[in-house]
Amino acid sequence: MGIQDKKKVLSYFVLAAVLMSVLTPGFFSLADVNDQDVATGSSVSVSTAPPKQTATPKPTDNWNIKLKKVSHPTRISQGSGFDIKGTVISARKIRYVEAQIKDEKGKSVYSKKVKVNKKKFDLKKVDNALKFSKLNKGKYVYDVTVSDQNKNSKGIIDDDFSVKKPTWIVPIENPRWGDGWHCHCGTHRGRHYGWDISGGGLNIKAASSGTVVYAKYHGGSSLGSFGKLMVIYHGNGIYSYYAHCSKLKVKTGQKVTVGDIIGKTGSSGMAFGAHLHFELRKGPEFNGVYNSYKLIDKYTYKQFNPAKKIKR
Repeated sequence: MGIQDKKKVLSYFVLAAVLMSVLTPGFFSLADVNDQDVATGSSVSVSTAPPKQTATPKPTDNWNIKLKKVSHPTRISQGSGFDIKGTVISARKIRYVEAQIKDEKGKSVYSKKVKVNKKKFDLKKVDNALKFSKLNKGKYVYDVTVSDQNKNSKGIIDDDFSVKKPTWIVPIENPRWGDGWHCHCGTHRGRHYGWDISGGGLNIKAASSGTVVYAKYHGGSSLGSFGKLMVIYHGNGIYSYYAHCSKLKVKTGQKVTVGDIIGKTGSSGMAFGAHLHFELRKGPEFNGVYNSYKLIDKYTYKQFNPAKKIKR
């Protein structure tokens, strides 16, 4: 066979190999054929692709963690606190528990990390550091992560909650506790229907929006006088009472919005020291008779619980 014939045969062979490489990827690589092989008619080497390496799956960590009787916020009013409840129970010792409040962008707003070294953990121990009452209106995430001695970590709570504009507030900023409901003291003979907030000359704010229906000195007996008293009607039969004031800054018939300054704390009437006596009552349309309203007990306060907001 002449040289020209050999070149033709080699050309046919290369063409066939190219077709095979198209139909069967990896069967033949043109990089294995160089110009010298074509010119001299040398034998052409054929290579196949190496087998793919399969990654060895990592062993899964079956860390068993349970949450028992857990409650956390889903929606709260701005300025309101929240008491986290519940227990974390782990199959092995927990080294750390970290709780966080994150904003919509995932940025940590408040956080607390506690060293545990036990298999059980009470979530109340991280609750005080999470300042729910300081959050502005918006959407947030309550996040809890636990880690063990080997630095393995596991997220156990990652839930959304929202903070809405409040409809009720405590009428004094940064309130300090005086006497509470049924204080069992000699002065009130164990029947103290409301909350006392200590301090004189403090701004009193409307606990909720409504209409002022009473704003004058309470003309009761010396043992039952509330002194300078304001009463605001909030609808649905609910009235708020602000007693022992030093100044009244509203008049009967005036409309007020939650947070409006309506007076100053004092010690007018039957009072031992300056403070605000605050109550909620329920009754029919106001008729000017103070005792015509049913006292609302502490278990029926719907919008908020003042006792949780007043520092003891």
